[in-house]
Amino acid sequence: MTNTRARWVTLGLCAGLVLAGCSSSSDKGSPAASDLQLPVAFGLVRDQAGLAQQVQLLSTPDSPSFGQWMTPADIASAYGASAADAQAALSTLNAAGFTGELDPTGSVLIGTMSVADAQAFFGTDIIQTFADNGELVAGPAKLISPPASISSIVSQVAGLTALLPAAGASSPVPAPASATPACPTTGGLAASLTDTYGLTSLHQAGNVGKGVRIALLEVSPTSQQALDLYQSCFKNPVAPVTVNMVDSSPASVFGDVAQESTLDILAASLMAPGLEGIDVYQFNPYSPIVFPLAAALTGTYAPGGARLISTSVGYCETSLTQQTIDLTEWLLLSAAATGVTVVASSGDTGSSACAPGSTDQAPQYPSSSSNVVSVGGSESNTPGNLASGMQVWNSSPTNAGGGSTVSSVPQPAYQTPLGITGGRITPDVSFLSSPDDIGPIPVCTTTGSCQFIVVGGTSATGPGVAGGLASVLQSLSTTSSARIGQPNWVLYSVLATEASPYFTDITVGTNDLYGVGCCTATTGFDAASGWGSMQANVVAKFYQNHLNITSP
Repeated sequence: MTNTRARWVTLGLCAGLVLAGCSSSSDKGSPAASDLQLPVAFGLVRDQAGLAQQVQLLSTPDSPSFGQWMTPADIASAYGASAADAQAALSTLNAAGFTGELDPTGSVLIGTMSVADAQAFFGTDIIQTFADNGELVAGPAKLISPPASISSIVSQVAGLTALLPAAGASSPVPAPASATPACPTTGGLAASLTDTYGLTSLHQAGNVGKGVRIALLEVSPTSQQALDLYQSCFKNPVAPVTVNMVDSSPASVFGDVAQESTLDILAASLMAPGLEGIDVYQFNPYSPIVFPLAAALTGTYAPGGARLISTSVGYCETSLTQQTIDLTEWLLLSAAATGVTVVASSGDTGSSACAPGSTDQAPQYPSSSSNVVSVGGSESNTPGNLASGMQVWNSSPTNAGGGSTVSSVPQPAYQTPLGITGGRITPDVSFLSSPDDIGPIPVCTTTGSCQFIVVGGTSATGPGVAGGLASVLQSLSTTSSARIGQPNWVLYSVLATEASPYFTDITVGTNDLYGVGCCTATTGFDAASGWGSMQANVVAKFYQNHLNITSP
């Protein structure tokens, strides 16, 4: 049995998802096919600072606006771009070859442009070249910005990058399923997870995520065969899964192995065995997270849509342009303002999120956004025995849970009382990541071959915490309408003023893989484990006592 870890997707393209400099000096790339359609997003001029202030008011327990969530139309009216600017931008972009539409907040145009049209509009070549890992990628030869003709109404542009099929590659052809592998003799995780994360009493009361949907952002294929095999072997329910393709990428760019998505779906289902469903948003591995995030958010606004979004996809923060970050932050602020909770895994390379390219201290994004719950990695003090307590996950020399103090994202007000200098500090909480603790899961190819493999990594952490919060949400309302938005404003303020067991502290271990001096677990908050392991029952009790539930 292979001991491996779920693939943590670090899309560290140089210069902010732009190809310039990403290949060797001898490889200048070649022209991309002129009719190739590439995803592109335009951020319109809007009041992003005003929305950020409103999110703080909606999210802070002592605010009279606490929990009074907005609708996308509210955001568009109060903080979004003007209708005239949106129409003018759309008209100009349509004339330039853009095909797409305005997002529900009236502030982001999302769609596609052909290589030929994008080159003419932005005045730069779109080339295809080989990234350092050998993958064939298309993208601009230089950084792009809104052209002068629309710069007064469009403030950001992101995208125009994509992973391309290798020469001669074809989409996998489904074949008859291979012989079903024997079930592992080791037991499942369900009971020990519910004890570790304070879910036992919630589950016993029937709060198992019924009526709640979770959206997962993925760059790998999903295998129903693997999920069925897991249920058959471990007798644990797995939520119904709906796969949404965010773009028109051919199946061959996603690979043939459904591993990361399987781990993510199982982690969420173990923590909330009664989930209404999981909505997977599968997107091109070299595309910014703007696109699946926007698609998932649109889904959350629909009746019965997901109220939690989890991403295991992360980017070396320093590889992203400020335009891409600003545009993503608008979407994350919109999520928080409408009561949607976004959870992001912090990465598998410890406090050096850009490794192996750079081993300096650095965070993953969007884990480093102030508008998400950042989740680091933990492992049991005694491998395979969660009751022994938790320490920081560290499988030196290559893997450890992410955590950092040097983000370029400004430190949010909810972290100011910590007294730690720097930008946004990650993680906020921790969740089980060690392969020795998670154990074997079925990993299937898209052509029907399956085997049980021991896996782990922080890919499981975001969906795991989202699953725990799904059980919390069910406990808050019988109308399937409760939302809690960005809970960090609650969790940090409560911990600063009350001696309550909202978390089980993690005080042992470090996530420093390269001697950068960060980060080591201590009593209380630290950048190796955050506050520790969330206790869902206590978090639920707080919201039951304080949240005046409204639904957008």
